[in-house]
Amino acid sequence: MTGKPVPAGVPHPSAGATATGWAVLPLRLFLGVTFVFAGVQKLADPRFFRASYPGSIQAQLHVAASASPLRPLLDGAGHAPVVVGVLLALGEAPSSGWEPAWRRWEAWPSPPCSSSP
Repeated sequence: MTGKPVPAGVPHPSAGATATGWAVLPLRLFLGVTFVFAGVQKLADPRFFRASYPGSIQAQLHVAASASPLRPLLDGAGHAPVVVGVLLALGEAPSSGWEPAWRRWEAWPSPPCSSSP
């Protein structure tokens, strides 16, 4: 904010940003809970780290590498599947959209400013 008083009858410059912040809040909460749940689910499933399981991180990396232009990178990641799996699971929370809100106060909606007569 600039600290300048807003004349009566003129909408506050951040009024649109505040309305948008409140409008996307349910979406941010839904996506945040979904991504955090997905990360916790990966960490809680012991089969995710077992190479013999068809849905393991190692099997997923192998299938992705066979059809990806990033094959050398994915083949390298396949040599350390547990590390990649843990990093993937821990990376779910910041990618959910909650991380910027933790660091920036302006990411949270604030009540509209009132102008004094």
